[in-house]
Parts: sequence; C-alpha cells; structure tokens
Amino acid sequence: MRRRDVSRALLVSAAGAALPGTQAEAQGSAAVLYPQTAAEAAAGVKPLTTSLPPGQVDRYFANAVPGSTPANAAFASAIAQARRISNGVPIGAPVIVNGPVAIAAAGGAVTIPGASADAPAVLLQILSGSISLERGALLQINGSFSAPRASCFRGAGLVAFGGGNTGGQGAVLELYPEWWGARADSHAAEHGGIGTAGTDCTAAIASCLIAAAGGAADGGGLVPIRFGPGYYRTGQQRIPPVSALFGSGREQSGFIAKAGTSGAWWQEVPAGAAKIIIQDLAFYCAYAASPRMTHGLKLGYENVASPHGTEGYLKSLWIRDCACFENGFQCDVKGNVGFYDLLSIYCNGQPQQSGLRITGTGNRCSNIVSMAPGAYGLYLNGIGIQVTGLEIEAPSSGAIPLSIQQNADISGVLFALADDTEIDHVWEVGRNAASWRLAGAQYVWGSKRSARVLRGNGMRADGSYFAGNATGQGHHAAVAPHGGDGLWESESAGQRLQSFTLRIRNDSGMLQHRIGEPGGGDTRFASTINAASAAFVRTPAGADATTPFAAGGKIGGSQTNVFWLDTADQSAADTLGVAFVSYNSTGVVLNVVAGVAAASIVGTSRNRLYFQFTNAATGAPFALDTAHIASGVVLQVSWLGHLSN
Repeated sequence: MRRRDVSRALLVSAAGAALPGTQAEAQGSAAVLYPQTAAEAAAGVKPLTTSLPPGQVDRYFANAVPGSTPANAAFASAIAQARRISNGVPIGAPVIVNGPVAIAAAGGAVTIPGASADAPAVLLQILSGSISLERGALLQINGSFSAPRASCFRGAGLVAFGGGNTGGQGAVLELYPEWWGARADSHAAEHGGIGTAGTDCTAAIASCLIAAAGGAADGGGLVPIRFGPGYYRTGQQRIPPVSALFGSGREQSGFIAKAGTSGAWWQEVPAGAAKIIIQDLAFYCAYAASPRMTHGLKLGYENVASPHGTEGYLKSLWIRDCACFENGFQCDVKGNVGFYDLLSIYCNGQPQQSGLRITGTGNRCSNIVSMAPGAYGLYLNGIGIQVTGLEIEAPSSGAIPLSIQQNADISGVLFALADDTEIDHVWEVGRNAASWRLAGAQYVWGSKRSARVLRGNGMRADGSYFAGNATGQGHHAAVAPHGGDGLWESESAGQRLQSFTLRIRNDSGMLQHRIGEPGGGDTRFASTINAASAAFVRTPAGADATTPFAAGGKIGGSQTNVFWLDTADQSAADTLGVAFVSYNSTGVVLNVVAGVAAASIVGTSRNRLYFQFTNAATGAPFALDTAHIASGVVLQVSWLGHLSN
C-alpha cells in the first residue's frame, strides 16, 4: 500500500516543494493536494497524481501494479525536478520511494546524479517499500542515498553505488547487506544450527559486494560494507578488488557457511585481490556441514598481477573449521606488502585441516594464533615475511606446527603442545630459506606433560634435524625448557655446522668404515655427507671412474692415502673446519689434513671434502690398505666445522 501521510515537516524541508500555509488550511479535512511546483515547471514535468507530494516517484506515473509496472520514466521526471535551481539555490524535492516501484530493463538505466557545475546532487530517499529491478535493469546511484536498514532492493537487476557528490564523496558512507534482504539471524558455532538455520544471504551479500564495487564484479570497491551484529548464513562469495568489509566485532558479527558449500568459501574475483580490507568478522563452518570446503578465506591467487596487499589488510578475524578437503587452509593469502593482524584460526583436528598460509613478498603479520591444526599451523612461503607474536596451540599428532619455506623473520613464538600428542618436529625449513630467523621461542605443556617431539625441534629440507629435541616429559607443567636456546637462524652462505667421526677398521682382512658420532650412533651433524651411516660397511677402493661411494666414503683410486667424502659441491672459501686423528692403533704416528679438491667419481665431478693421511715422522703418504692397517687395527678421524649444503 502506498503511503500518502508524509509529514508536512518533511515537505517544508524540501526547498521549493512546500505550499503556502493558507492554502493547506483552506483545504480543511479534504484530501491534501500538491499542485505542480516551480521546480517541476522548470523541468517541464507535469505530475499525474497531485495527491502525492513532489519528488515521490509514483506522482509521475500510473503505478497500476505496484512493484511491477515500470517506473523508469517516472524516475526520470522525479530526478529532473530534483536538479532544478533558482538564483543558485536548489528548489527541487528529493526523489522519494514510499511504496513498491519497479525499474524495467527495457526502459534504460536509472541514474541518480551526483553534483555537477550546474546542478546539485540528487537524494534518493526510501521511506518505505522497495525498488524491484528486472533482470538486466540498472539503478546507478551517484548522488545521495537514504534508507532504513531493511530490505529495499529486490529482483535480479543491478544496483551500483558510485562517486560524484561534492568533495568526491560517494552516495553513502557505507552499504548494508540488509538493503538486499540479508538478515543476520543464523547461529554461531557454539549455538548449533550451522549451515541450515536462518536466512540464506548468499544472493543478497553478492549483490551488495557488486553494488559497492560500482556495479562491476571486477571494478574497484567504492563504498565500504558494514555487517551488523549477528551471523549471516551464506554460500560461496567472490570479493571485488578494493572492497572493504567491516563487521561489528569478531565476537558478535560474522558468517555461517551454508551447508554444502565447496571449494574456497570467500575468494577474490579473477580481477585480483588488491587493496581488499576485511576486519572485525568471524567465519564459521562445520566439518559435517561442508566437508568439501577447501578454504574459509582465500585471497591473492586468482590473478598473478594482482595479489592481496598494497594498502589491503586483514584484521581481527576469527576463522573456524573452514578447511575440510584436499589439504586446504582456513585462511590462505598471497600478498604483496599485506598486513595481517589479530588473526585467530581454529581447526577441528581433522588430519587435512591446516591453519594459516601466507605467501608472497614483504608481508607483515602480527598477533596470530593457530589452534588445533591437523596438518600445518602456520605455513610461510614468501620472501621477507615478518611475524611478530605467534602462538601455535594444540597441534594434532602428526601435524607440523610451523613451516618456513623461504626467508622469514619470526619473533616471539609460543608452541603449546597438548597432552598425549606426538609430532615429528616443531618447525621445518625449506630449501629456499637461505636467510631466516626464529627468535624468542617458548614451549607450554599440558598438565600431564605427556607431549612428545619425536625427532627434533627443527627439520631441514634434506630431512636432517637440528635445534635439540623438545619433550614435555619431566618438565614443569606450565612453561618448560627445551633443547636449544630459543633463537635460531640460518647459517651464512648456506653453511652447516657438522661434527662427526670417521672410523676405519680391518675386520678379518677387509677394510670397513662408518660415519657417525664417536660412540658409533647416528648423528644429525653429518647431514651434508650423502648416505652417511653409523653402521660399518665395506670401504670401496679402486679406480675413481668405476668405483662408487658406499655409506658416504671411498678410498682414492690414484692416491690411496686419501679418503673422499661424498659431500655436495664445496667452495674452499666457504669451508671451515678441523680434522684430527682421535684414535690410532696402526703403530705409526699419523697426521691428517682436511681439504677440498675437485674429483670425478663415477662420472660426477665436483669439489668434495677429503682426508689425506701422512706419516708424521717422514711425511710420506700413508696408504689406506690392509698392508698398513692390519687385521684388528682401527684408525679414527674426528671433524668439526662448517660445510656447504
């Protein structure tokens, strides 16, 4: 029903639209009539229904079927009178919607103009009712806009908000998804009803996103979107670049995943993720509700030339149980100087659920918590990423709390290990992490102190371990020490500290060797020697062209006083260390010299570490053969130093 009881005060406030008070009094109890105004006369607009006030859209056409009869021409008339000025003063009334009206595709776009040199910006004011837009219809709002926070746009047509007001302001300061029919009436995770309860807001939010981007999915966001208190149930959404999404606080405002949502839930459009801002919102899913969802929030991967960042940021977000399929991440961002602050990520312990992944260049991260990951807690794969304040809480057995794939600087990290969990290592370093730092590391254990780190705090890309071994057993219930000093960083020029013992023996007429720690056990400090083993193996001796290495070593073919080690290609300038004879039962006082030299062994030529033995008294070469190392005799060399990876 159309309302005709618009207050007289509203009419008086519209310059040029008020009628003389005497005329209104003379009407008495008769219906109020609003004859043609000066603004309408100047615009050449003649009202069809004088019982409706100036500027009201259905004053200018016969709205036979409210909400269905096209009002395109009537909007044009209302807009024309609204733009009139007299002696530099606006005299037109706002464009008013006070009941259901429709815009058809065939009638052409309806544009609410912004300010120009010869006309003021037009105000579109929705008092009640709504505007129905036929598929293909366009309402372009460049002027001003006023409406209650309720449904006022209907249909499959497009609403677009743009700039154009005096001073460069847009039509409104912010948009509300409620204008398209969204309602925040779903439930937070702890209240149940995930994916089924509440209004389906998928189409409404999508329309709001496009409207904020000026009507083009690949356009730049022109107006921020404000989500109110409560939770909006929605399926997959695509975010245009430069969009700004603000909630009312992540503890009370956010989204519930529509049951069956698959793939990436929230993701940018193909145009890219540049300058997207998302703040003060929560993203809830449930494993059972959307088991094929891969990501809760994924930004920066759709367009190589337009990653996230460059003035964009994510701040104060809570993302829970949104990565359920194909090793996805709750939040996954490829950024370029992006800012990520106050992010809390929660996984439900499913083996394939990972927390947060940050890739790209120069990203800045702070105050991040990743809880209960089943795969990765935080995965960093970019150059120059900085993280300040990080907690990896309660990783599941078999999870990798922290992965550093390229150069990164992490300061202040807390690993909270739950009781009865077992993980192979706490963090890992990839092959491309040439300059990285992990500072201020601490551990917190459960009350039973029963968490176990099976191999070592850190693991390199080659599978070797370093930085000691953390375990909750026997330590204080709250904060426990661990093997290491809490500060680790990459070694310069790819060098790696190595410490091992080479033991050569004659066992029943056959030379054997092993490479390990002095007592004969395996050591992680022989990681640059390929296939090094603490178990005795027969020592290869023969022509270098045809005799391969065994367990990391062999005797030289042409120089039998040389023991070659199967290391990576070494640079003499980068190799620093010392070798000494730590045990010798040959009966000859020996010297050993460690060096780096080129050698071609079974077709592979590179600089390798070698040990060269000489008689200490005469300087003559000491051949490594059964003639010089008799049965039961042992010759042992220990090494400490840095080798290239």
